[in-house]
Amino acid sequence: MNLDVSKYQIPKFDGRTKHYNNWTLLVGGSIAIIATIVLVILALNQSQATILKIEIKDIAAVFTAIIVTTTCVYHALNLRLNLTAHSLKLQLDVDRWVHDVHQKELDIERGNAKKAEEDKKSKLLLTMEKCFEWHKMSDKTGKARAFISKNKSLLNDDNNKEFVKQIESDDNAEYRSAVICVMNYFENLSEGVDSGVLDEVYVKNIFKTMFLKYLNNLKPYFDLVEKRDGESGIYKSFRKIAERWK
Repeated sequence: MNLDVSKYQIPKFDGRTKHYNNWTLLVGGSIAIIATIVLVILALNQSQATILKIEIKDIAAVFTAIIVTTTCVYHALNLRLNLTAHSLKLQLDVDRWVHDVHQKELDIERGNAKKAEEDKKSKLLLTMEKCFEWHKMSDKTGKARAFISKNKSLLNDDNNKEFVKQIESDDNAEYRSAVICVMNYFENLSEGVDSGVLDEVYVKNIFKTMFLKYLNNLKPYFDLVEKRDGESGIYKSFRKIAERWK
């Protein structure tokens, strides 16, 4: 928004304004001189028998009155000019204030947009770093998949108690640790997505298939553990996000 100040130029004593002011002084002064001359002539030509007595003080009074009137007219023109100038200056000040406010609003909008873009980049970078941790868990993920695949026949409502026995057996402590490690990672990732800290679209593109697969395979196990231990919301965020991605 550019403020065009050309329309706020204050009038100067030139052009028609100067012409009118000069003519006011010229006409007023001429009338004063002519009236004075006439009165002087009348005063000189009056006789003792003349009813109208014109004295020097009368001539001075008339001359002064005409000069004062002329001066008042002149100042009236100047006053009009000054009022116009002040009005234009006031309007300019108002428009400048509006312009400054609008400019500040634009600066705030640009600042907010820039901050939002920076936050978006930071969020995406954090998401990428968090997702990259998955590749560091190859040993855990491999063991978790192998254990689930081996006991998949037990992952149903009829045999899930047997699956619980298998996963909680001391002989399978290594595999149990792998499954818990993977699920804890998924839960942490889901909490980041649900809270908005992580970029959901980016995470979804990478983990949607795995989330749904683990949810489908381990849901009977989750339900049984909750019922048996009286817990509620085991891997709550993971299950919430996986359900949302179906």
